[in-house]
Amino acid sequence: MKTYLIEGLSGTGKTTVCEELKRRGYRTVDADEELAFFADPETLLPVEGKTTHWLWHKEKFHKAIQASEDEPVFVCGGATNQEEFKDHFNKIFTLHVDDEVLKHRILTSTNYDYGKDPKELEEQLEWNKRAVSYSKQRGTTLIDATKPINEVANEILSLI
Repeated sequence: MKTYLIEGLSGTGKTTVCEELKRRGYRTVDADEELAFFADPETLLPVEGKTTHWLWHKEKFHKAIQASEDEPVFVCGGATNQEEFKDHFNKIFTLHVDDEVLKHRILTSTNYDYGKDPKELEEQLEWNKRAVSYSKQRGTTLIDATKPINEVANEILSLI
């Protein structure tokens, strides 16, 4: 089975890429919707409200990626504990955009609120400054997600 992760900061286009790949007939997992939850890092029990611990549920993850040997699975999203799952991926793609695009996407998004708070936005922009070097350090494939979505999806597909 071939399993791929499409990660990136909020506003880089993970959900949009996921939708595009699904539209093209590929099997996708929207990790934010299907796998992740806010949890206490000690007990791993769900908590109400936002915390810095956005985690993937291990059993849900394993169930979600089960597929036939010939069908690739694209997991789109990120979590505090995603490094625990890295060995399940054949390749990891990191979506990246410049600060202006990131800020615009976060502030105009209608499908999530994360980053609209000034402190969260400042945090995202600070993380964005290190995204390229972090991708290189971890050996992920950096994708310029400022391009039209069909080009981003085509590039990912050409690299698998």
